[in-house]
Amino acid sequence: MKNQTHLTFAVALMNIFLSTFIHDTIELWFYFLLSYPLGFLSLVPNYLDMNLGFSPKFERINLSQRFTLTQYRHPLSHSPLTVLYFLPLIYITEGSDFSVLIWLALISWISHLILDAFSAPGIPLGKTSIFSNHPVKHYVWKEFSNGRYFSLSKWNKNEKRTNSFFFRGGLFLIALNLSSLILITLEGII
Repeated sequence: MKNQTHLTFAVALMNIFLSTFIHDTIELWFYFLLSYPLGFLSLVPNYLDMNLGFSPKFERINLSQRFTLTQYRHPLSHSPLTVLYFLPLIYITEGSDFSVLIWLALISWISHLILDAFSAPGIPLGKTSIFSNHPVKHYVWKEFSNGRYFSLSKWNKNEKRTNSFFFRGGLFLIALNLSSLILITLEGII
């Protein structure tokens, strides 16, 4: 998926979460506006793969090709188990106002994984060597055709229609949430 699709879909999911669990209008507007910068957290898994050496094959390609190659997703950034990274933060901030931000970051990360599951090759379910002290270096890399990936896509390559569907769907959900928020605000004023 493209970065704009990840960002739009993440903001849409965060807005749905906010409108479901927060009922104070002023607080809802605050978090609604805050969800846009927090949407950039949905790009963190791709950033980790490209810039921190999670994907060893990226050294041989230029920067413009890095955004189109999604075949080498690493489990430390794209696995469903990465949701466990947020559990200590959720536990520490439980009951505080900061916990809403942690939940929004978690939703942003999950939205990235959901969208990657709808694109080829999916999200990796590979394993690291249990005899290794360095999980990235000794990762058992497998190619797309032989690897263990979870994919909800029926196509064997990234489909433009899927990307367009989620981008437009995200924009629709944002517009729907914004319109309901405006109506709630106007109802409170009148």
